Amino acid sequence: MISLFIDVTLVLLWLKMTLATLLGIVFLCRIRFERDGEESDGSLDISAIVPAFNEEIHIADTLAALLALSPPLRQIIVVDDGSRDRTRQIAEEICASSSSAQVIAHPANSGKASALNTGLTAVSCEHVLMIDADTIVTSNALLAALADLRENAWHGASFRINVMPGSGLWRDVQAQEYRLGHNFDRAGQSILGAISVMPGAATLFVRQALVDGFSDRTCTEDADLTLNLNRAGYRLGLSHRASVVTVAPSSLRSLWRQRRRWTLGHLQCIFLYAPELGGSLRFACLTFPYFLVATLAPLFSVLTFAGLLAVGKSDYLGITISSCTFISIGLFIIQRIVAECTTPDRAYRFSIYVTILEILMLGMIQILAAIGAMWSFAVWITNRQKFTMRNVWLN
Repeated sequence: MISLFIDVTLVLLWLKMTLATLLGIVFLCRIRFERDGEESDGSLDISAIVPAFNEEIHIADTLAALLALSPPLRQIIVVDDGSRDRTRQIAEEICASSSSAQVIAHPANSGKASALNTGLTAVSCEHVLMIDADTIVTSNALLAALADLRENAWHGASFRINVMPGSGLWRDVQAQEYRLGHNFDRAGQSILGAISVMPGAATLFVRQALVDGFSDRTCTEDADLTLNLNRAGYRLGLSHRASVVTVAPSSLRSLWRQRRRWTLGHLQCIFLYAPELGGSLRFACLTFPYFLVATLAPLFSVLTFAGLLAVGKSDYLGITISSCTFISIGLFIIQRIVAECTTPDRAYRFSIYVTILEILMLGMIQILAAIGAMWSFAVWITNRQKFTMRNVWLN
Protein backbone atom coordinates (compact mmCIF):
# COMPACT_ATOMS: atom_id res chain seq x y z
CA MET A 1 0.00 0.00 0.00
CA ILE A 2 2.85 2.39 0.85
CA SER A 3 4.58 1.64 -2.45
CA LEU A 4 1.38 2.26 -4.40
CA PHE A 5 0.89 5.59 -2.62
CA ILE A 6 4.47 6.61 -3.42
CA ASP A 7 4.19 5.73 -7.11
CA VAL A 8 0.77 7.35 -7.63
CA THR A 9 1.78 10.51 -5.76
CA LEU A 10 5.02 10.97 -7.65
CA VAL A 11 3.40 10.33 -11.02
CA LEU A 12 0.74 12.96 -10.26
CA LEU A 13 3.29 15.52 -9.09
CA TRP A 14 5.61 14.94 -12.05
CA LEU A 15 2.67 15.02 -14.45
CA LYS A 16 1.56 18.35 -13.00
CA MET A 17 5.05 19.84 -13.45
CA THR A 18 5.33 18.54 -17.01
CA LEU A 19 1.84 19.71 -18.00
CA ALA A 20 2.43 23.15 -16.49
CA THR A 21 5.64 23.48 -18.51
CA LEU A 22 4.03 22.44 -21.79
CA LEU A 23 0.99 24.67 -21.33
CA GLY A 24 3.21 27.60 -20.40
CA ILE A 25 5.15 27.13 -23.63
CA VAL A 26 1.92 27.08 -25.66
CA PHE A 27 0.66 30.25 -23.96
CA LEU A 28 3.86 32.23 -24.36
CA CYS A 29 4.31 31.12 -27.99
CA ARG A 30 0.74 32.10 -28.83
CA ILE A 31 1.03 35.63 -27.42
CA ARG A 32 3.78 36.48 -29.89
CA PHE A 33 1.12 36.68 -32.60
CA GLU A 34 -1.30 38.89 -30.66
CA ARG A 35 -1.74 42.57 -31.39
CA ASP A 36 -0.88 45.35 -28.97
CA GLY A 37 -3.44 46.78 -26.55
CA GLU A 38 -6.05 49.26 -27.60
CA GLU A 39 -5.69 53.01 -27.23
CA SER A 40 -8.12 55.21 -25.31
CA ASP A 41 -8.60 58.95 -25.57
CA GLY A 42 -10.88 59.41 -22.55
CA SER A 43 -10.76 58.09 -19.00
CA LEU A 44 -10.69 54.36 -18.38
CA ASP A 45 -14.06 52.91 -17.41
CA ILE A 46 -12.49 51.33 -14.35
CA SER A 47 -13.08 51.73 -10.63
CA ALA A 48 -9.99 50.82 -8.60
CA ILE A 49 -10.47 49.49 -5.08
CA VAL A 50 -7.43 49.68 -2.79
CA PRO A 51 -8.03 47.88 0.54
CA ALA A 52 -5.47 48.93 3.12
CA PHE A 53 -4.48 48.00 6.65
CA ASN A 54 -1.31 49.45 8.24
CA GLU A 55 0.27 50.29 4.85
CA GLU A 56 1.75 53.72 5.62
CA ILE A 57 5.08 52.73 4.06
CA HIS A 58 3.72 51.71 0.65
CA ILE A 59 0.32 53.26 0.02
CA ALA A 60 1.68 56.60 -1.22
CA ASP A 61 3.56 54.88 -4.07
CA THR A 62 0.54 52.74 -4.95
CA LEU A 63 -1.80 55.74 -5.17
CA ALA A 64 0.76 57.87 -7.00
CA ALA A 65 1.03 55.17 -9.70
CA LEU A 66 -2.76 54.93 -10.04
CA LEU A 67 -3.19 58.71 -10.27
CA ALA A 68 -0.40 58.99 -12.84
CA LEU A 69 -2.02 56.60 -15.31
CA SER A 70 -2.79 57.99 -18.74
CA PRO A 71 -5.59 57.83 -19.68
CA PRO A 72 -6.73 58.27 -16.06
CA LEU A 73 -8.91 55.97 -14.02
CA ARG A 74 -12.48 57.14 -13.64
CA GLN A 75 -12.62 56.24 -9.95
CA ILE A 76 -10.19 55.31 -7.16
CA ILE A 77 -11.57 54.04 -3.85
CA VAL A 78 -9.26 53.52 -0.88
CA VAL A 79 -10.80 51.51 1.96
CA ASP A 80 -8.86 51.89 5.19
CA ASP A 81 -9.73 48.93 7.39
CA GLY A 82 -9.10 50.44 10.81
CA SER A 83 -5.36 50.99 10.36
CA ARG A 84 -3.40 51.80 13.51
CA ASP A 85 -0.73 53.79 11.69
CA ARG A 86 -0.91 56.79 9.32
CA THR A 87 -2.36 54.88 6.35
CA ARG A 88 -5.66 56.77 6.40
CA GLN A 89 -4.07 60.22 6.77
CA ILE A 90 -1.62 59.62 3.93
CA ALA A 91 -4.38 58.31 1.65
CA GLU A 92 -6.63 61.29 2.42
CA GLU A 93 -3.85 63.77 1.71
CA ILE A 94 -3.09 62.17 -1.67
CA CYS A 95 -6.72 61.65 -2.68
CA ALA A 96 -7.56 65.27 -1.87
CA SER A 97 -5.67 66.30 -5.00
CA SER A 98 -8.00 64.33 -7.31
CA SER A 99 -11.75 64.55 -7.77
CA SER A 100 -11.82 60.89 -8.87
CA ALA A 101 -10.29 59.54 -5.65
CA GLN A 102 -11.90 58.99 -2.27
CA VAL A 103 -11.16 57.33 1.06
CA ILE A 104 -13.65 55.21 2.99
CA ALA A 105 -12.64 54.38 6.56
CA HIS A 106 -13.76 51.47 8.69
CA PRO A 107 -13.93 52.38 12.38
CA ALA A 108 -12.30 49.06 13.28
CA ASN A 109 -10.46 46.26 11.52
CA SER A 110 -12.96 43.90 9.90
CA GLY A 111 -10.83 41.99 7.38
CA LYS A 112 -9.80 42.32 3.76
CA ALA A 113 -12.96 40.73 2.36
CA SER A 114 -15.06 43.27 4.25
CA ALA A 115 -12.91 46.13 2.95
CA LEU A 116 -13.31 44.93 -0.63
CA ASN A 117 -17.05 44.60 -0.22
CA THR A 118 -17.22 48.14 1.14
CA GLY A 119 -15.39 49.33 -1.94
CA LEU A 120 -17.75 47.40 -4.21
CA THR A 121 -20.75 49.30 -2.82
CA ALA A 122 -19.18 52.56 -4.02
CA VAL A 123 -18.04 51.61 -7.55
CA SER A 124 -19.63 53.35 -10.52
CA CYS A 125 -17.84 51.73 -13.47
CA GLU A 126 -18.39 48.53 -15.43
CA HIS A 127 -14.89 47.27 -14.68
CA VAL A 128 -13.35 46.91 -11.23
CA LEU A 129 -9.63 46.74 -10.43
CA MET A 130 -8.68 45.10 -7.16
CA ILE A 131 -5.17 46.12 -6.17
CA ASP A 132 -3.30 45.79 -2.90
CA ALA A 133 -1.95 48.86 -1.14
CA ASP A 134 1.64 47.60 -1.53
CA THR A 135 1.36 46.93 -5.26
CA ILE A 136 2.27 49.33 -8.10
CA VAL A 137 0.64 49.10 -11.51
CA THR A 138 2.84 49.76 -14.55
CA SER A 139 1.98 52.48 -17.06
CA ASN A 140 0.22 50.48 -19.81
CA ALA A 141 -1.04 47.59 -17.69
CA LEU A 142 -4.67 48.60 -17.43
CA LEU A 143 -5.04 49.37 -21.13
CA ALA A 144 -3.60 45.93 -21.91
CA ALA A 145 -5.78 44.13 -19.35
CA LEU A 146 -8.90 45.93 -20.49
CA ALA A 147 -8.15 45.06 -24.12
CA ASP A 148 -7.64 41.37 -23.29
CA LEU A 149 -10.78 41.36 -21.18
CA ARG A 150 -12.89 42.64 -24.07
CA GLU A 151 -11.17 40.76 -26.88
CA ASN A 152 -11.45 37.36 -25.15
CA ALA A 153 -14.84 38.01 -23.52
CA TRP A 154 -13.33 37.32 -20.12
CA HIS A 155 -14.97 38.22 -16.83
CA GLY A 156 -11.62 38.60 -15.08
CA ALA A 157 -8.06 39.34 -16.20
CA SER A 158 -5.11 38.53 -13.97
CA PHE A 159 -1.89 40.55 -14.11
CA ARG A 160 1.66 39.27 -14.22
CA ILE A 161 3.02 39.94 -10.73
CA ASN A 162 6.68 40.71 -10.18
CA VAL A 163 8.62 41.49 -7.03
CA MET A 164 9.55 45.08 -6.29
CA PRO A 165 13.07 45.87 -7.55
CA GLY A 166 15.76 45.87 -4.91
CA SER A 167 18.96 44.18 -3.83
CA GLY A 168 19.73 41.03 -1.91
CA LEU A 169 19.75 37.30 -2.54
CA TRP A 170 16.52 36.75 -0.62
CA ARG A 171 14.67 39.17 -2.89
CA ASP A 172 16.23 37.53 -5.97
CA VAL A 173 14.95 34.10 -4.92
CA GLN A 174 11.39 35.36 -4.52
CA ALA A 175 11.60 37.45 -7.70
CA GLN A 176 12.52 34.35 -9.71
CA GLU A 177 9.76 32.33 -8.07
CA TYR A 178 7.13 34.93 -8.99
CA ARG A 179 8.40 35.52 -12.52
CA LEU A 180 9.25 31.97 -13.59
CA GLY A 181 6.95 30.11 -11.21
CA HIS A 182 3.66 31.81 -10.36
CA ASN A 183 3.32 33.81 -13.60
CA PHE A 184 4.39 30.91 -15.83
CA ASP A 185 2.10 28.46 -14.04
CA ARG A 186 -0.86 30.84 -14.33
CA ALA A 187 -0.10 31.30 -18.04
CA GLY A 188 -0.49 27.57 -18.58
CA GLN A 189 -3.76 27.48 -16.68
CA SER A 190 -5.02 30.39 -18.79
CA ILE A 191 -4.68 28.27 -21.93
CA LEU A 192 -7.25 25.86 -20.50
CA GLY A 193 -9.42 28.63 -19.08
CA ALA A 194 -8.81 27.04 -15.69
CA ILE A 195 -6.98 29.59 -13.55
CA SER A 196 -7.36 28.45 -9.95
CA VAL A 197 -6.34 31.68 -8.20
CA MET A 198 -6.82 35.20 -9.55
CA PRO A 199 -4.34 36.96 -7.24
CA GLY A 200 -5.67 39.54 -4.84
CA ALA A 201 -2.59 41.68 -5.46
CA ALA A 202 -3.99 42.85 -8.82
CA THR A 203 -6.90 41.60 -10.93
CA LEU A 204 -9.33 43.36 -13.25
CA PHE A 205 -12.95 42.15 -13.19
CA VAL A 206 -16.13 42.84 -15.07
CA ARG A 207 -18.45 44.28 -12.43
CA GLN A 208 -21.20 41.70 -12.95
CA ALA A 209 -18.83 38.91 -11.92
CA LEU A 210 -18.58 40.46 -8.45
CA VAL A 211 -22.29 40.71 -7.77
CA ASP A 212 -22.00 38.30 -4.83
CA GLY A 213 -18.99 40.11 -3.40
CA PHE A 214 -16.17 38.56 -1.37
CA SER A 215 -16.60 35.97 1.35
CA ASP A 216 -14.76 36.03 4.69
CA ARG A 217 -15.25 32.31 5.33
CA THR A 218 -11.61 31.56 4.38
CA CYS A 219 -8.37 33.47 4.83
CA THR A 220 -7.72 33.57 1.07
CA GLU A 221 -10.64 35.53 -0.32
CA ASP A 222 -9.05 35.62 -3.79
CA ALA A 223 -8.88 31.82 -4.11
CA ASP A 224 -12.42 31.47 -2.76
CA LEU A 225 -13.74 34.00 -5.28
CA THR A 226 -11.83 32.43 -8.18
CA LEU A 227 -13.15 28.93 -7.49
CA ASN A 228 -16.67 30.28 -7.10
CA LEU A 229 -16.45 32.14 -10.43
CA ASN A 230 -15.02 29.06 -12.15
CA ARG A 231 -17.80 26.88 -10.81
CA ALA A 232 -20.39 29.38 -12.04
CA GLY A 233 -18.90 29.26 -15.55
CA TYR A 234 -17.26 32.70 -15.68
CA ARG A 235 -14.29 33.05 -18.03
CA LEU A 236 -10.96 34.05 -16.47
CA GLY A 237 -7.58 34.61 -18.08
CA LEU A 238 -4.07 36.03 -17.75
CA SER A 239 -3.21 39.30 -19.49
CA HIS A 240 0.46 38.77 -20.29
CA ARG A 241 0.97 42.43 -21.28
CA ALA A 242 -0.36 43.73 -17.94
CA SER A 243 2.11 43.67 -15.07
CA VAL A 244 2.43 45.02 -11.55
CA VAL A 245 5.20 44.97 -8.98
CA THR A 246 4.51 44.07 -5.38
CA VAL A 247 6.35 43.97 -2.07
CA ALA A 248 7.57 40.50 -1.11
CA PRO A 249 8.15 39.32 2.47
CA SER A 250 11.50 40.57 3.74
CA SER A 251 12.21 37.86 6.31
CA LEU A 252 11.90 34.10 6.71
CA ARG A 253 9.27 34.54 9.39
CA SER A 254 7.06 36.81 7.30
CA LEU A 255 7.40 34.48 4.29
CA TRP A 256 6.45 31.48 6.44
CA ARG A 257 3.39 33.31 7.72
CA GLN A 258 2.41 34.26 4.16
CA ARG A 259 2.72 30.69 2.83
CA ARG A 260 1.00 29.28 5.90
CA ARG A 261 -1.95 31.60 5.32
CA TRP A 262 -2.09 30.70 1.61
CA THR A 263 -2.03 26.97 2.37
CA LEU A 264 -4.61 27.26 5.16
CA GLY A 265 -6.94 29.26 2.91
CA HIS A 266 -6.56 26.75 0.09
CA LEU A 267 -7.27 23.85 2.44
CA GLN A 268 -10.40 25.67 3.57
CA CYS A 269 -11.44 26.11 -0.05
CA ILE A 270 -10.91 22.41 -0.75
CA PHE A 271 -13.07 21.53 2.24
CA LEU A 272 -15.84 23.89 1.11
CA TYR A 273 -15.83 23.11 -2.63
CA ALA A 274 -15.04 19.38 -2.75
CA PRO A 275 -18.58 18.29 -1.73
CA GLU A 276 -20.11 20.57 -4.40
CA LEU A 277 -18.32 20.05 -7.71
CA GLY A 278 -21.41 20.77 -9.78
CA GLY A 279 -21.76 23.60 -12.25
CA SER A 280 -19.05 24.05 -14.86
CA LEU A 281 -17.55 20.83 -16.23
CA ARG A 282 -14.23 22.65 -16.67
CA PHE A 283 -14.23 23.48 -12.96
CA ALA A 284 -14.90 19.88 -11.91
CA CYS A 285 -12.43 18.28 -14.34
CA LEU A 286 -9.60 20.85 -14.60
CA THR A 287 -9.60 23.79 -12.22
CA PHE A 288 -10.42 22.06 -8.95
CA PRO A 289 -8.22 18.96 -9.50
CA TYR A 290 -5.25 21.19 -10.34
CA PHE A 291 -5.95 23.35 -7.28
CA LEU A 292 -6.17 20.21 -5.15
CA VAL A 293 -2.86 18.75 -6.35
CA ALA A 294 -1.03 22.10 -6.08
CA THR A 295 -2.27 22.65 -2.52
CA LEU A 296 -1.48 19.16 -1.26
CA ALA A 297 1.85 18.79 -3.12
CA PRO A 298 4.09 19.89 -0.18
CA LEU A 299 2.33 17.54 2.24
CA PHE A 300 2.38 14.65 -0.20
CA SER A 301 6.07 15.30 -0.86
CA VAL A 302 6.85 14.88 2.84
CA LEU A 303 4.76 11.71 3.07
CA THR A 304 6.37 10.30 -0.07
CA PHE A 305 9.88 10.99 1.24
CA ALA A 306 8.99 9.34 4.56
CA GLY A 307 7.53 6.38 2.69
CA LEU A 308 10.70 5.94 0.64
CA LEU A 309 12.76 6.03 3.84
CA ALA A 310 10.56 3.26 5.20
CA VAL A 311 10.48 0.94 2.17
CA GLY A 312 13.71 1.94 0.45
CA LYS A 313 12.31 1.31 -3.02
CA SER A 314 8.77 1.32 -4.42
CA ASP A 315 7.50 -2.06 -5.65
CA TYR A 316 5.84 -0.94 -8.89
CA LEU A 317 8.08 1.71 -10.49
CA GLY A 318 11.22 0.93 -8.53
CA ILE A 319 11.66 4.52 -7.35
CA THR A 320 14.33 5.22 -4.73
CA ILE A 321 15.08 8.39 -2.77
CA SER A 322 17.96 9.25 -5.10
CA SER A 323 15.97 8.74 -8.31
CA CYS A 324 13.00 10.63 -6.85
CA THR A 325 15.25 13.57 -5.93
CA PHE A 326 17.01 13.57 -9.30
CA ILE A 327 13.79 13.51 -11.36
CA SER A 328 11.99 16.09 -9.21
CA ILE A 329 14.85 18.60 -9.20
CA GLY A 330 15.48 17.97 -12.89
CA LEU A 331 11.87 18.71 -13.84
CA PHE A 332 11.89 21.83 -11.66
CA ILE A 333 15.05 23.21 -13.28
CA ILE A 334 13.77 22.38 -16.78
CA GLN A 335 10.56 24.26 -16.02
CA ARG A 336 12.49 27.32 -14.86
CA ILE A 337 14.78 27.27 -17.92
CA VAL A 338 11.82 26.94 -20.30
CA ALA A 339 10.03 29.76 -18.50
CA GLU A 340 13.10 31.97 -18.80
CA CYS A 341 13.38 31.29 -22.52
CA THR A 342 9.73 32.05 -23.24
CA THR A 343 8.70 34.72 -20.73
CA PRO A 344 8.05 38.23 -22.11
CA ASP A 345 9.50 39.78 -18.94
CA ARG A 346 13.25 40.36 -19.11
CA ALA A 347 13.60 42.44 -15.96
CA TYR A 348 15.67 39.73 -14.25
CA ARG A 349 18.09 37.08 -15.47
CA PHE A 350 17.75 33.38 -14.73
CA SER A 351 20.33 32.00 -12.29
CA ILE A 352 20.95 28.32 -11.59
CA TYR A 353 22.37 29.33 -8.21
CA VAL A 354 19.16 31.17 -7.31
CA THR A 355 17.17 28.18 -8.58
CA ILE A 356 18.98 25.81 -6.22
CA LEU A 357 18.32 28.21 -3.33
CA GLU A 358 14.70 28.42 -4.43
CA ILE A 359 14.41 24.64 -4.22
CA LEU A 360 16.11 24.38 -0.84
CA MET A 361 14.93 27.52 0.98
CA LEU A 362 11.45 28.09 -0.43
CA GLY A 363 10.79 24.37 -0.62
CA MET A 364 11.56 23.90 3.06
CA ILE A 365 9.55 26.96 4.06
CA GLN A 366 6.59 25.72 2.01
CA ILE A 367 6.74 22.32 3.70
CA LEU A 368 6.94 23.86 7.18
CA ALA A 369 4.13 26.27 6.28
CA ALA A 370 1.99 23.36 5.05
CA ILE A 371 2.52 21.50 8.32
CA GLY A 372 1.56 24.62 10.29
CA ALA A 373 -1.46 25.14 8.07
CA MET A 374 -2.66 21.59 8.69
CA TRP A 375 -2.69 22.26 12.41
CA SER A 376 -4.59 25.52 11.93
CA PHE A 377 -6.95 23.74 9.54
CA ALA A 378 -7.73 21.13 12.19
CA VAL A 379 -8.53 23.94 14.66
CA TRP A 380 -10.70 25.63 12.03
CA ILE A 381 -12.63 22.43 11.34
CA THR A 382 -13.24 21.93 15.05
CA ASN A 383 -14.42 25.50 15.66
CA ARG A 384 -15.69 26.44 12.22
CA GLN A 385 -18.84 28.14 13.48
CA LYS A 386 -16.85 30.42 15.79
CA PHE A 387 -13.82 31.04 13.58
CA THR A 388 -13.24 34.52 12.17
CA MET A 389 -11.11 35.43 9.19
CA ARG A 390 -10.67 39.10 10.01
CA ASN A 391 -6.89 39.09 10.34
CA VAL A 392 -5.87 38.27 6.77
CA TRP A 393 -3.73 41.28 5.95
CA LEU A 394 -0.41 39.44 5.67
CA ASN A 395 0.91 39.38 2.10
